[in-house]
Amino acid sequence: IQIKRFNDGSRRIEAVSECLGLDPGKEDHYLIHDIYRFKRKGLDEDGRINGDFVRCGHVPSFTHEAAAQGLSEQILETEGIFQKTLDE
Repeated sequence: IQIKRFNDGSRRIEAVSECLGLDPGKEDHYLIHDIYRFKRKGLDEDGRINGDFVRCGHVPSFTHEAAAQGLSEQILETEGIFQKTLDE
């Protein structure tokens, strides 16, 4: 989870990512893939940044483990919450 201080002074989650371990080609670099990322929409009437979390298209490697633990319904609920992708 990456937390960032935004220009309006607020701190919030900027990204939820999966770390897949060391990059085989670069042993001192980790492979990190964003699962969700905060996408700014603009400012509200008080000058605070607003936006939504969007899916980045990466399917986490641990998804099958969550399903095996009986969390399939919760996974499907998440799909409904984060319907957009960063490519939109």
